[in-house]
Amino acid sequence: MREPAAGSVQNIRTALTIITAEHAALETERSSTVFEANGRVGSYLATLSGGVVALAFIGEAAAFGRAFWVFFLVILPAQVFIGIVTFERVLQSSIEDAALARRINRLRRFYEDTEPGLMAYLTSPVTSDDAEAVMGQVGYASSSWWQPFLAAAGMVGAINSVILGVFTGVVAQLVMDRLFVTLPVGAVTCLLGIIVHHRRQQSVWSRVLARQG
Repeated sequence: MREPAAGSVQNIRTALTIITAEHAALETERSSTVFEANGRVGSYLATLSGGVVALAFIGEAAAFGRAFWVFFLVILPAQVFIGIVTFERVLQSSIEDAALARRINRLRRFYEDTEPGLMAYLTSPVTSDDAEAVMGQVGYASSSWWQPFLAAAGMVGAINSVILGVFTGVVAQLVMDRLFVTLPVGAVTCLLGIIVHHRRQQSVWSRVLARQG
């Protein structure tokens, strides 16, 4: 090993022990954030599918009468609420994952400074902790407008927007009974929901990257 740069710790063996332990802890934390995000999305989709099946059963049993519409007007707003909180929490988890990835990259840079020859043999030898490198690690490999939809939060936001559009369209149909009006109402609501979720995701990430930059 070459001598550590000026200002670094004196006992390199102790430093490596401490840093590798910290590295393992950070990797465990990253796994937990991914596990939580996947669990949240899975629970959301399970709840959604269960709600749709329940609506079908109630509709058949009640012959799409008053009981069905009461159930419909209760279950869909609940689904929208679950979708919103799932979107927000999955977004938070992805931000936490990015912060952990950045800290891990700083530790990798210490490995590179200590023994540069080892970096070719390490898994994913990413040592840069700038915003671009971190975003690539957490799945945001592109800055295109389409990229947020490929993330878990973007998918949840899109599905939630569809549910919201269906709900508003059906309510408009119940109130006005004009299909040529209610279809555009549902479509516009869905589109607005997608735009709001998309902008929310971009706004949060922009603030995070500004702080990291």
